[in-house]
Amino acid sequence: RMRARLEPGDIFCVSEERLGPGGVTYLQLADGRGWLFDRKPGFGPMCRRYAVTEGDAPGDYVVIHEGTAVTPTESLEHAEGIVAKLAAGAVVQVTQVLDVAR
Repeated sequence: RMRARLEPGDIFCVSEERLGPGGVTYLQLADGRGWLFDRKPGFGPMCRRYAVTEGDAPGDYVVIHEGTAVTPTESLEHAEGIVAKLAAGAVVQVTQVLDVAR
């Protein structure tokens, strides 16, 4: 049933957590690849939480959501429309990060 494989040391984003039997937490991958679990009964931990502590800054980023929209303006509120959609796994270079108060 495994469609994609995560390797030791891989960092991934989770969009949902569900507590299962035996204290196992099921983790839905944010990029849409499916679910995995945090521990395997009789085996032990399969992954651990990694907290991102650095702030957003210019640089290379990996898209984690399939169909992420690219807009022609800084704010989605003023977008004329979507100019492109990016695939999960695409690498983009961010040249400016704006802190837009909502």
